[in-house]
Amino acid sequence: MLHKIFDFQKSLIAKIRPVELSLGYTPPQFPLDFTQRADQDWFRMTSWYLVEEITEAMAAKPDTYAEELADALHFAVELCILAGVTPDQMIAKFQLDLFESDPYHHTLPDVVKAIGLANQQLKHKPWKRNPQEPKVDRCQAHTADALFKLINHALFNGIDIYAEYFKKHAENETRVATGY
Repeated sequence: MLHKIFDFQKSLIAKIRPVELSLGYTPPQFPLDFTQRADQDWFRMTSWYLVEEITEAMAAKPDTYAEELADALHFAVELCILAGVTPDQMIAKFQLDLFESDPYHHTLPDVVKAIGLANQQLKHKPWKRNPQEPKVDRCQAHTADALFKLINHALFNGIDIYAEYFKKHAENETRVATGY
């Protein structure tokens, strides 16, 4: 299932790219080159979109909660793609973490914390003249952790997050096709 979701998300990123370019953005290729300030900035911007969707989920009424989690899942998967985290790495993480931790009690703030920790590993800031090298492996690990916690949060709350993803993905495809 994760392979299909990653493939769908890559396809959506590619379809949105011309729109972003037409609006004056310069979307980078993935995986990002975290030694480049612009790529780190793009990761931070996309991280904020994830946080926005999580906030919408936290404020949502019960009948729209699953849809908001699906929106968050889109950005969490995109962040993994941008960071170079693969579906196989995520599958391995699920297999390991299900036995080594208590994954079924993650909250949405836990997802925000994980993506915040991922961003802390990126050392290029607009005010730094001599930034340190980014800790790419740690950024990837925290990014994968954010996706892991989001999926487990949804599953623990009885939400078929995969079905919700595909439903929202179809809506996003229609939006791109119609110029929404």
